Amino acid sequence: LHHLNAAGVLFGGNSSTPATPSPIPSTPPSSAPCKKKIPSNYMSTNSITLQARQERTTMQVTSVEFREEETLITAQGEMATYGTVYASYLLKHDNSGNGGSVSGQGRGIVDTNTFFSGKFSGCWKYDGSNIVMRNITNISDGTTNLDSIVVNTGQGNLTIDVYILD
Repeated sequence: LHHLNAAGVLFGGNSSTPATPSPIPSTPPSSAPCKKKIPSNYMSTNSITLQARQERTTMQVTSVEFREEETLITAQGEMATYGTVYASYLLKHDNSGNGGSVSGQGRGIVDTNTFFSGKFSGCWKYDGSNIVMRNITNISDGTTNLDSIVVNTGQGNLTIDVYILD
């Protein structure tokens, strides 16, 4: 289990999860990127507990397209809950060029009778040469996830931790 405290920091977990804190978006996904602090009236001083929907997954980055004010990243991998997954991430740059908003879609194929689709939005920022994304994802089965994603640009892959919101 992971916990989100009032300062917007995700912490806790097991051996497959980093022991160091991971920042969570400081503003709702539809607003500015993760640079602002959460106002004191935005959350209570209590923390919430987040449960992983599945184990951490590593996906391969299959393409990167650089554009004037945005970057498109596509990835493919196997996820325990969603099967073979294909995803696209559209990263729009803020004025600083060091972060911004992200939106996209994913498709998961478990078998010939089980198919998932999802849409997400959130924020992203650079952490050195890595890209860190925090997305709220609505899945076609009615569930909602918080996705914490790190794109390792040097290795051409991304890790994704999926937490249950609904």
